Amino acid sequence: MNYEPINWDTVPDVMSKDQFYKLCHISKSTARYLLQTGKVPCRYTGKKTRCYQIRKEDVQTYLRRKGICPELYLPQNTKRKTKFPALTSKELPEKTKKALKGYLLRLMKDCPDVMSGRQVAKLIGYGPTTVHQWCRKGELYYIQSGGSYYIPKAVLIDFICSMRFRTIHRKSQWHIVTMMSFHKEMDAHAKQKEGK
Repeated sequence: MNYEPINWDTVPDVMSKDQFYKLCHISKSTARYLLQTGKVPCRYTGKKTRCYQIRKEDVQTYLRRKGICPELYLPQNTKRKTKFPALTSKELPEKTKKALKGYLLRLMKDCPDVMSGRQVAKLIGYGPTTVHQWCRKGELYYIQSGGSYYIPKAVLIDFICSMRFRTIHRKSQWHIVTMMSFHKEMDAHAKQKEGK
C-alpha cells in the first residue's frame, strides 16, 4: 500500500484519536492501545467522546521511532496470524546501532564482564530457560563450564542489538523500558543538535 507524504502544515497542533489513527494508517484498537499504554503521549480529558488529545510533535516522534523500531509499538498480548519478523524487515541503521551499543554499555557498566545465564535472565527480564534456548540454538554465544553457561557482556550487548532480539513478540518489561528510554535519549540528542 502506498501512502502519500504527510503535509504537516495542514495537521492540527492537537488532534483526536480518530485523526491520529487515520493520519498514521493504523486501526482504532491499535491507536487506543498506544494512547492507553503511554507509548504515544496524550492528554486524557475524561469526556465520553474525543477523550484523547494528542500533540502533533508526539505523532511525529511516534512515526519516526516506528520507522526505526516498529516492534516497540505492537500490542504485546495478541495472537497474530502474520509472521512478526516481516514487520521488522530491516536492521537498525549503523548510527543507531552504535548509539544503542553505547547506551547499553552505560546501562550495564556495573555488571560483570562475564555473566551466568541466570544473571543474564534476571538482568533482561526473560526466563533462564529462554536464555538457555538462545544459547543452544546458537543465537547467543556462550562459554560452558561444567553444567553452567556464561555469556560475555559484549556478546549480550550485540545480541540485544540484533534482529533476533528485536523480533521477540512478547517482550519483557526491561526490554520495553530500555528501548523506549533509548529512543527518548536519541530524541533529546536530536533536539539539542537542532537547537545549535
